[in-house]
Amino acid sequence: MENSLQLLMTETSSEICQLCKVTLPARNIEVNVCDRNRVTAYQELLQQKPDAVLLDVFMPGMDAMSLKTKYDENNAESTTQFYATGTFQNEEIEKEVMESGFSFYFLKPFDVQNLATRILQNNEKEQPRENGEILLEEEDMVTDMLRMIGVPAHIKGYRFLRESVL
Repeated sequence: MENSLQLLMTETSSEICQLCKVTLPARNIEVNVCDRNRVTAYQELLQQKPDAVLLDVFMPGMDAMSLKTKYDENNAESTTQFYATGTFQNEEIEKEVMESGFSFYFLKPFDVQNLATRILQNNEKEQPRENGEILLEEEDMVTDMLRMIGVPAHIKGYRFLRESVL
C-alpha cells in the first residue's frame, strides 16, 4: 500500500487479528501479525520499524513494557507509537503501561475503528472529523474526568455513563 501506516501486532486472538487485517487497510493502515513472544516480536520490530505496534501486556518471556523499553534503548530516534491490550482491567497495570510511554491501553475485546483512529491521529495522517463524530480528545477528556471523581472503569454501567456524558 502506498503511503500507508504500518501496524505490527502480536497474535492477540485469531478473531481480533482477522478483524484488524480486514478493517484497517480501509483506513490506510497495513497490518502485520507476529507471534506473541518476546523474541519474535522484538525481531519483527527491529526489522519492520513500524509506525505503530499493538502488544499484549503479558507475553511469554517478557511483558510489553519491558519489550518497549528494550526497543527504545536501541532505537532512540524511533517515532513508533506503542499500544497495549489485555483481557482485564487493572488500574495499576494500566498506570504502569501508560507511564512506560504507551499511547493507549485497549481492553479486549476492543473497537478496531477506535484503534485505527488513535493510530491515525497519533501519526498525524488524518485530521479529526468535525461532521458530528465524537473526537477522541473529547472521549479522553470525559474518561479523565470520570477517573478524577473516582469512578472506576470496571464498574457496571461505566460505558453507559461515559456515553451519556459524551
